[in-house]
Amino acid sequence: MSVDAIQKIIEAEIEAETIIQETATLIQEKQQASQEALAAFRKELREKEKIEQQRLLEKSEREFEQIKAPLTVKTNGEIEKLQQISPVLREKAIEKMIEEVVG
Repeated sequence: MSVDAIQKIIEAEIEAETIIQETATLIQEKQQASQEALAAFRKELREKEKIEQQRLLEKSEREFEQIKAPLTVKTNGEIEKLQQISPVLREKAIEKMIEEVVG
C-alpha cells in the first residue's frame, strides 16, 4: 500500500472517530433534554393534581356547608324551644324519654 493510501485511511479513521464522538455527544444531549422535559411534565402534572385536589376539597366544603346550614338553623331553633320549656315540664319529658327507652 502506498503512503498516500495509508494516510487517507488514517484520516478516514480520525474522521470516523470524530463523527462517533459527536454522535455520542448529540445522543447524550438529546437524552438530557428528554429527561428534563419529562421532569418538567411530571412537575406540571403534580401541580395540576394539587390544584384539582384543592378545587375538589373546596367544592366538598361548600356542599357540606350548604347541607349543614339548614340543619344548624333547625337545631338551634329546637334548642331555643326546649330552653323555653319550664323546668317541671322538662323533667317530665326527660322522665318519659327515659321510661320509653328503659321500660
